[in-house]
Amino acid sequence: MTAALALVSQEPETRLPPHDFEIEMGLLAALMANNRAFERVADIARAEHFADGRHGRIFTAIAALIEQGRQANAATLKSYFDRDAELADIGGAGYLARLQANAITVVNAKDYALRLRDLWMRRELIGLAADMREGAHRFEVDHGADAVVEEIEQALFQLVERGESGGGPVSLGAAADEAMKRAEAAEKGEFKGLRTGLAALDEKLGGLEPGTLTVLGGRPSMGKTACGLGMALHAAQAQGAGVAFFSLEMPAAQIARRAQCQLSGVPLEAMRTGRLGADAWSKLTQARAAFADLAFAVDDRPAMSLTQIAAACRRLKRKNALGLVVVDHLTLMSAARGLESRKVEAVGYNSGGLKRLAKELGVPVLCLCQLNRDNDKREEKRPQLSDLRWSGEIEQDADVVIFVHREHYYLTRNEPVRSMKEKDAEYLDRRLRWNDACDAHRGKAELIVAKNRDGADGVLTTAFDGPTARFSDLDSGDDTP
Repeated sequence: MTAALALVSQEPETRLPPHDFEIEMGLLAALMANNRAFERVADIARAEHFADGRHGRIFTAIAALIEQGRQANAATLKSYFDRDAELADIGGAGYLARLQANAITVVNAKDYALRLRDLWMRRELIGLAADMREGAHRFEVDHGADAVVEEIEQALFQLVERGESGGGPVSLGAAADEAMKRAEAAEKGEFKGLRTGLAALDEKLGGLEPGTLTVLGGRPSMGKTACGLGMALHAAQAQGAGVAFFSLEMPAAQIARRAQCQLSGVPLEAMRTGRLGADAWSKLTQARAAFADLAFAVDDRPAMSLTQIAAACRRLKRKNALGLVVVDHLTLMSAARGLESRKVEAVGYNSGGLKRLAKELGVPVLCLCQLNRDNDKREEKRPQLSDLRWSGEIEQDADVVIFVHREHYYLTRNEPVRSMKEKDAEYLDRRLRWNDACDAHRGKAELIVAKNRDGADGVLTTAFDGPTARFSDLDSGDDTP
């Protein structure tokens, strides 16, 4: 290790960053010789990719003229640079004319652009390596090694994203065009977001949209994990989305058991105890086989930090294997350094971090969240936004907040008990009303959309199968999650 470090320290620091001015000049010349070549490089090359800033400014001017429908050549570019002192140093308008005159072919324009971007990324990596070394040497009380790793992971991911086409500021008009396309798709029943497998919820939300944070909250035993797992399975199985499921509460095998039971219809209790017949074994085997082709990863490390979750997600994203992130659940995430004793701030920090991660990765993040006990103390058990445990920042960060509520759970735990002074008729009437209420809510659950940033809130009723812990559309007859 010492020898390796010695070699690194002896590496020359005076080497010039990777660049190729001839490639830069060749690309500019090709574009001026034939503006149509710009169509082949517009999604690859950017001004920042040029090592010579003057070449970058020429490229920007060429792009501006072409996008305006004007001819971009040495003559039309002259007015752009008449007063550019730095361009004057290399020959001004005469330099532009020589560039254009020396154009050999436009066939290689795309290859030039790819090489240009490759050199730029290498220069950026060298800078990132220098920052990494500096960060590793910097010792601060509130900035440990895990924070340095997080910064490097994020910087590397952003470098890859910047190296790809797109990104950066867009005009309001272009953004409006995208909004119109989404509206047209929604009118046809198509959603940009991932479908949840619950038609009424998809209709209200437009699916789980990329870049959004959806919080799925509920008290214990309401079915938060079952509901979130069902959505994740539908995303992976029906839509081919890569899923990262961070299970901070249950081991991976338990999540897999729930998934198999949801897909197969075999009761959880039967699988847990092993009381299975031949038919049940066959169904479970078929469910297991269905998992083989799914890009569904379960990470059951306990008390994971935001840093660990973000790093794992970025690695999956770089492999093009990420379309949905599920965190089960928020209050089990470890606190950031310095916030260990401040639970409210720690939860708020993590919820805000998950929202930023969703936007950075361009995928929906579904975060499960425990509610406080306040609704258990109320006569009206349906949860509300104030029941979000620990932090009001969860409500602020979330684009959508959904509560899972099963009235039948509370009814069955509040069976009428006859008082000493109660008449037979009074008790019987109360008992009959309780029975009617149990019958009305049996096999059903409510999804309460308490916050919907781009739409209306409301209460949706779904079917809930207790033995398999599976949510589905009422009377859908659909056996897929």
